[in-house]
Amino acid sequence: MKYWEILLTKWRNEERDGFTIPFIIGSQKVINKTEKQTISELIIDIVNNSNQEIYIGYCINIIDLILGIRDLSKKRIRGYFPKYNKKQQSKLFVTNFVKDLGPDIETIIEELTNRYSNRILNKEFSINDRICGDYSISEKEFILISLKENYS
Repeated sequence: MKYWEILLTKWRNEERDGFTIPFIIGSQKVINKTEKQTISELIIDIVNNSNQEIYIGYCINIIDLILGIRDLSKKRIRGYFPKYNKKQQSKLFVTNFVKDLGPDIETIIEELTNRYSNRILNKEFSINDRICGDYSISEKEFILISLKENYS
């Protein structure tokens, strides 16, 4: 599994919903991953390589978008699978709460890049108490423990 899929799966196994895109992108620095994915590469990787459905939704607790595993508990949420390269895909689901991201993967990538590039550049990978910043100690530990077998 890819680093992002491991993180999302372990988090979902704890009955939690998902992570922001900056959280996932920033986790590569915590584990010293040599080749780091961009937002665009992450989304395309999900579309092309995910072993399960991933959704983009809105988390009211942190007031931001998250990526999460679309398991049975999330199947009731309405949304759509945006096209990629003008072809239907079935790995990245966009909930209706965030349908303003765009009608296709290319537009969604552009919107997410515009929205999150500065936060990632400024190392604001996490949101705690609704404030963007670096990871908490427990978040870093979660990342390290989750990914240590694959990226030590």
